[in-house]
Amino acid sequence: MPDRHLLALGKQIKTTQNRFLVEGLLDPDRSHRILSFLKNIETLHGFLEHLFMRKPNTFQRAALAITAVFLLASCETVKKVTDIMDDPIVLACPDNRILAEAAYMVQYAEGGGRDLTDVDIEGEINDMRLICTTRIDEDTMTGTLEVEVAFNFIATRGPANTSRKAIYPYFISKTDLNKNVLEVKRHNIEVDFSQNRNKFSFRNLPAPSLTLDISPGRTGRDYLIYGGFSLTKEQLEANRLRRSQNRN
Repeated sequence: MPDRHLLALGKQIKTTQNRFLVEGLLDPDRSHRILSFLKNIETLHGFLEHLFMRKPNTFQRAALAITAVFLLASCETVKKVTDIMDDPIVLACPDNRILAEAAYMVQYAEGGGRDLTDVDIEGEINDMRLICTTRIDEDTMTGTLEVEVAFNFIATRGPANTSRKAIYPYFISKTDLNKNVLEVKRHNIEVDFSQNRNKFSFRNLPAPSLTLDISPGRTGRDYLIYGGFSLTKEQLEANRLRRSQNRN
């Protein structure tokens, strides 16, 4: 392999490092192996540049032969790097949590009391799933991560509900890792207790979404996604009391 080809190969592979150095763009195990390989190539490239600045002597010719063997043995790794570079960038979804104090709600009929017979509807959120779509400019490594937030709701019709209809208010939000709130979106989902259904589960599809800003050093893992029911002050206090009683 001519020396200029070795130098060109070293330079070409070195230029791929920016992509792999954007935190979180690759699976951790695969990222570690590829970055280790690129580091070796970078060191080798510097050695080659120094080597070819002068006319090679016997030792340098031997070193060059060893270098060529190393590169030929690494062809499979180079192919793997190239294959990954050709793949679209797919970022992992952020961590998500159902806010414990907002996972349950009970709504009483207007003007009524607070007995079991006064319950209009009850609701529970028992599952939360994210669907994430990556939109990244591969040159600048900036873009967005679109996060759809789907819940599994359990709706229960109470004794005081005569309309056989209900509206469940809920929210989705994004925070940073220090739990500073960056955005909150509120939604309502309508439910029909038709066909004598008094309790059933469903998902909020199509799911609402949040947009996360992505840049070098900032991936989906730098955000947290929260969700739960949008509660009144009375409902929130009732949930806290209920959770406290359940712990005792």
